[in-house]
Amino acid sequence: MATGPLQIVLNSNDFIDDWFRPPGGGHKDFYADHDKEFIAHKKKISDQVESLRSSVTENKYSDVSYVKVILKPSAIAKSHWPTHTLFNNDIAPIIGSGDLGELIAEVLPNSLTKINEKIYLAEEETRYKVDKKGKRNQTPLPLEVN
Repeated sequence: MATGPLQIVLNSNDFIDDWFRPPGGGHKDFYADHDKEFIAHKKKISDQVESLRSSVTENKYSDVSYVKVILKPSAIAKSHWPTHTLFNNDIAPIIGSGDLGELIAEVLPNSLTKINEKIYLAEEETRYKVDKKGKRNQTPLPLEVN
């Protein structure tokens, strides 16, 4: 017989199940209501990617190149990194990082073409969520490009 105190747990299921917490934050539109600025940014990035693709194609020593992606200060959280759409393992994997907000990706000429296609698909006007009554919500609803 035990001589110490006895503890009875009535809600034992609370201690057996894993607590599920989905990772990452929501989608954020960094250019919400700044459509003209986004169009200029989109063109600038697309031109840079195209210039880089031309340089990589002309390289006679190797098809593989490495690019440094500099994130906006408001996008340095890991959940905002462009790893889902632009720099995933199938297109251009992230292989390292530099300073805070700098990512290093491995690219090939065809992966830069795919990245430019994804940039082209980014919508240029801010969309908003609509509630059940048809009223516009103040939360921007960016399109998810896969």
